[in-house]
Amino acid sequence: MAVTTTAPAPYAPPSAVLEVINRHRARGLPAPITQEVLGRAGISESLIPRTLQALQSLDLINENGMPSPTLEGLRLAPEHEFKARIAEWLNGAYADVLQFIDPATASDTDVRDAFRSYNPIGQQGRMVTLFQGLYAAAGIGSERQSAPRPAARTAPPKPRAQNAPRNKRRENQLRTEAQHLRCRLRSLDYSTAFQTQRKDGLRMSETNSSTRSARCWTSAFPSSAAEFPTMPNEPLSEILTGLGLHPVPASRRREGVRVAGAKASAAHSTTR
Repeated sequence: MAVTTTAPAPYAPPSAVLEVINRHRARGLPAPITQEVLGRAGISESLIPRTLQALQSLDLINENGMPSPTLEGLRLAPEHEFKARIAEWLNGAYADVLQFIDPATASDTDVRDAFRSYNPIGQQGRMVTLFQGLYAAAGIGSERQSAPRPAARTAPPKPRAQNAPRNKRRENQLRTEAQHLRCRLRSLDYSTAFQTQRKDGLRMSETNSSTRSARCWTSAFPSSAAEFPTMPNEPLSEILTGLGLHPVPASRRREGVRVAGAKASAAHSTTR
């Protein structure tokens, strides 16, 4: 079955189709090739329906899933003939497309234009990918390069101001952060000055209190012998007389003691 505009064209990933071919060459796939077989062969579940449709459209399996002579021929092909057999198979499957382009020299735009009449229209990009991928596996078109693009003219870099903000928003952000920092520093200075003043006030109060205590102590208790008043040299009787005290003579003191003793004895006798 060849790819034509009257039937949906294949659009599976080229890696999935080549995986089926390589699996069949290396180990062989059980027949019929169904969705379950493709899943066990490592094809992603989301890719199984389109891969199965591509195998049928490219004449690798029939409608019942049985391997076609083309697939069996690829399995039996020697390694040195494998790419030539792939090219032969693709030339037959894409015979209708090859009437308009040569896969060895066609550009991406030429291949895309060749598939514009194929359905489904929304999958034409994947059709192009499958076409180019399969021919690249055959060694055709893999070395095709797109036309070189003219070198872009690069203008010399403009000198930038040192440490200039990138945009106005960044500049405003930096200005706001600077204002916040100044406010915090000002608050810190005020707090530090207040604490220093408070500490100085306490220290001065303590100093003044200590000074007053020292002065009172010094006035009450002189710190040196030179500060004590000079002791008078007058006799003690004169000093006492000057203070309004009249000392009792020693003879009278002795007489008083005798009188007191006699009175005490008399009192004691009377008690008996």
